[in-house]
Amino acid sequence: KAFSRLGSWSWDIIGKEFYGDESFQAMHGATRVDAIKTREDMLERVYPEDMSRVIDATLQLLMSDAPVDIEYRVMLPNAEVQHLHMEAEVVRDSAGSPSRIIGVCRDATDTVRMRTQLEGLSRLDPLTGTLNRRGLRRSIEQEVERRKRNKTDIQALFIDLDDFKRINDVYGHSTGDE
Repeated sequence: KAFSRLGSWSWDIIGKEFYGDESFQAMHGATRVDAIKTREDMLERVYPEDMSRVIDATLQLLMSDAPVDIEYRVMLPNAEVQHLHMEAEVVRDSAGSPSRIIGVCRDATDTVRMRTQLEGLSRLDPLTGTLNRRGLRRSIEQEVERRKRNKTDIQALFIDLDDFKRINDVYGHSTGDE
């Protein structure tokens, strides 16, 4: 479990007891002195913008039995942000009532950084560093939505280099890049 960077946890819904193993505690920036012992302790460590998503996912789990599978951030004591991927499911008692939620967390910081880099690469032209067609489309869509919400006008300037494809076709992409 140590090499997988996986931590496990359990929340007794009825008794309100919360248990997170050593890996889980470390992922949330907790030490033995300030260990996470309640659900509230855990939620206090969740990045404020992500807290409602964690709470909503837990409520959805209790209502639908659909396992939780979310990412959220925590702020570590050294002011670093850590991304975690959590999966959880509900355990019911013999009467079918929710009694416990069990789950695992995995450090997803490297995965999120890589995904962010790849998303950036997919939107930028590697030669110029400017937006490519995909990035431009996404940027325009976001700006149009923002302008609609704010009820403001939008202007755009496009420059079209006529027959540029022919330069690449005749002289090669390296010449066109220059």
